[in-house]
Amino acid sequence: MDARLRNTTRYLAAAAYLDPAFRDRALGSLLDQRHRSVAPSVGGFDLVPVLRHCLYARSLLTVRDAAVTAMLVLALLFGFTGVFPWIAVLAGLGVLASHPGGPMAARRSTGRLLATAGAAGVALMGAGIGFAALMAASSSSYDEDSSGVAWLGPVMLLAAAGTVLAYRMRVYRILAERLRPGATHPEADPSTRMGEVDAAQKGNLTLYSGENPFIGAGHLVRAWTIAAELDRRKGTYERELSEVDAVELHEYVGDRLEQMRFEAAPGMPVDLDILDHVVAEGLLNQLHGTHPLLQDGRPRHHLDHDALHAIIRNPQSGARHYRWIVVGTGGAAVTDRHGNQVLPATDRDTTVSIFIHLAIEGRMLYTEFIVMALPPVRAAHRVVDELPKEAGPALLLTTLTRAPLQLARDLVAAPVRLVRGGLVALRTVKDPADFVVFDFGAEVSLRELGAEREITTFLERLDAFKYAKLVEERLNNAVLDYLDLHDVDTTAYRQQVAAVINNGTVVNGGTFSGVAIGGQGAKVTAGEAA
Repeated sequence: MDARLRNTTRYLAAAAYLDPAFRDRALGSLLDQRHRSVAPSVGGFDLVPVLRHCLYARSLLTVRDAAVTAMLVLALLFGFTGVFPWIAVLAGLGVLASHPGGPMAARRSTGRLLATAGAAGVALMGAGIGFAALMAASSSSYDEDSSGVAWLGPVMLLAAAGTVLAYRMRVYRILAERLRPGATHPEADPSTRMGEVDAAQKGNLTLYSGENPFIGAGHLVRAWTIAAELDRRKGTYERELSEVDAVELHEYVGDRLEQMRFEAAPGMPVDLDILDHVVAEGLLNQLHGTHPLLQDGRPRHHLDHDALHAIIRNPQSGARHYRWIVVGTGGAAVTDRHGNQVLPATDRDTTVSIFIHLAIEGRMLYTEFIVMALPPVRAAHRVVDELPKEAGPALLLTTLTRAPLQLARDLVAAPVRLVRGGLVALRTVKDPADFVVFDFGAEVSLRELGAEREITTFLERLDAFKYAKLVEERLNNAVLDYLDLHDVDTTAYRQQVAAVINNGTVVNGGTFSGVAIGGQGAKVTAGEAA
């Protein structure tokens, strides 16, 4: 196993230091609420290093805010008249500071405009008051006792500013050394919860909270369904009804998909991960004792083969089985026929997921095909690829020039963050044992939380379309071949396949978001649910 951290993991670990909202949501949802299921991690993403950096970032930030708060209090006590106006100036500049966008900072343009205008007004007013106070102080005479104390205020304010700057330097040094390209996995964490998270992110069962059963997979790109009768036999004479087994069909289709990577021409396999994946609603009823999807009061994250086969054969149950195909995000190095490298290996963090559901109910075959695309990690978190290798003047210059207004925000907001952190620490988490019906579902995916709003390059959109078409063709041919082996008339299935290819994607009900890509004459129709 490669010990190096994948790019996606490095970028989201950097978000632990750069995006406080991301860090707080990660720790609150995954470590504080231990009864929650964990969203699956795919595409080489590892959740554990991200959470470890979140814990360290929180402790580092708490120490900084405590020190800065103490210095600000001393500055106001010993030199309120001279210090307060400058704190007002810093507060105005702090509001002007740019915040990273994304799901954790959705803001309306009108609100931003009003906030910016207000902040500019506060900054100008504070600057005016500060200048007037400075002129008054320079023109007045202090007695000997007061002059011996008045200097402590500005000194404490400068010390607080120096602490904020030193913290920023420390953070950038961590990013440059521990999360640089080629950085390796940290040592294993022996804590029980980290072990649970590590196992759960690789499990084949996910309990979800809310409406989205595909948490962690991104936006909907393409979806279609086909239903066909199994009683339509080939020929005109009477035959016994064919017995089509859902598990056997799944295994047949799975083998055909595996051939795309294991039996392809040398140097031309498709990099796919083919997984069994079961989703179930996390709102569970514990009235009659422990629910089968719970173990020791915690959500289960792995089902054995017997349980998987039972769910496949009973599609009307509360859980649903999918064959989850994850298109590889790491491209191998390209070499010519002489062994010379043409292109280095790539590590992309855009992930394409394809979900296949095959169900046999009422002598009918139901095929469901869903394509999801997870955009890359936000650009603001890729700073780890831009920092200088060595700590020194270059790193200090980066510290001062990158988002300088945020230094002012970090200074004046330290007391607020300290109080808010204390209130969060005192908050009690609900105990599932106190409720008959309780939501154990995963409510957040860190990979989705740190992603861009949409796929950022046209080639990545084309890749989503390409791999969807490759798998779609392989799936339909495998299903048709299996039905032919069992003498089932496939005319209706073939007609529906042709309609899907020609007419594109139709999504009825719910909310459609993301990039819609279809074939010739493709269109997307978002209809209201019945």
